[in-house]
Amino acid sequence: MAFSRFFVSLMMLGQLAVAGLIIGLTAAKLNKVSVGFDASKLSASVSDTCLLGTGPNDVNLCYAAYGFAGVSVLATAALSLLMCCTCNLCGLGFLLDVVFSLVGTAWWAMAGVLFNYYTQQPQIAALPQAEIRKWIVLLCWIGCGCFGTALLINLYRMLARCCSCCGGGSSRRDVESGGGCCGGGGHPTAAVYAPSYGPPVGYPPRRGDKQFIAY
Repeated sequence: MAFSRFFVSLMMLGQLAVAGLIIGLTAAKLNKVSVGFDASKLSASVSDTCLLGTGPNDVNLCYAAYGFAGVSVLATAALSLLMCCTCNLCGLGFLLDVVFSLVGTAWWAMAGVLFNYYTQQPQIAALPQAEIRKWIVLLCWIGCGCFGTALLINLYRMLARCCSCCGGGSSRRDVESGGGCCGGGGHPTAAVYAPSYGPPVGYPPRRGDKQFIAY
């Protein structure tokens, strides 16, 4: 489980790097903002050119790229803070991890589909920086892959936890606390045989066990 947690953390760092690259590439290569000043009229003009294109109702897709990446970064930071302040959501953090990974996968998939569609439009394909636009689309799908991988690992962790707790098994921590994680699961007499200090002494023999001898 330690390795799975490390891998999920690695995927989260990966999607943060993806978001940072999208913001950086968009700002440096695709979004051109110029300010002009007319001294005779004492007026200023601002022109905002986006080589990523425009969406419906002339929506600036550069701002959409900033939005997708920014929301991903802020949501990850908010989730980390929530987990820290609530002590892993009182033991239910794995459920929130699954939901967050699922939403993140859908979020970046939507971004990938959106940018891929508009970058292939003839009026946008003719603009400069075509390679950078392809990189933006690719990075969106990489972000989707990071969240998708984290989702699969989190689902595995959740199922493994449920099976180990509700399938008759119990972890050492559960035994020491007097029960399993599924409402006192595990051996019915675990609380009696769990010492208040030191390692657990183990379960007593039960009828049907090889070590059980009826007198």
